[in-house]
Order: sequence, then C-alpha cells, then structure tokens
Amino acid sequence: MKSLTCYHGHGIVINAEKIGKNLSIWQGVTIGKNINSEQLPIIGDNVKIGAGAVVMKDVPSDSVVIGNPCVIKKR
Repeated sequence: MKSLTCYHGHGIVINAEKIGKNLSIWQGVTIGKNINSEQLPIIGDNVKIGAGAVVMKDVPSDSVVIGNPCVIKKR
C-alpha cells in the first residue's frame, strides 16, 4: 500500500516523475525540476522531507531530506 502524509500541508508543491511508498512531507516543501534539467525528480520509498526543503534531484529510498537546496541523509 502506498502512503503520502503531509504534515501542515500549507505551501507544498509536488511535481515529480515518480514517488515511492511511504512519503512524509512537512510544510513549505517544493519538489520539482531544476531549471537546468528537463527531468523531474524520482522519490524513493520510505522518504521523509523536512519543512522548507527544495528538492530538485532524485532522492534514494530510506532517506531524510532537509534544507534549501536539499541535503539528502541516508537513514
């Protein structure tokens, strides 16, 4: 079963090629392509994206994403 959880959903923008299972997003997150790239990001399984993160690249499974520009931490 796939699951998308948005905590405090205000200001969230999602434009991704593919989203895996169990994605958690906090407020103010933007997921989309970089102006220099034609490819939308692919988000893996079991990913958590912290408040205010700007994600413009692929995120591997079992990761935590924070910051602008985003920093990806493996769990």
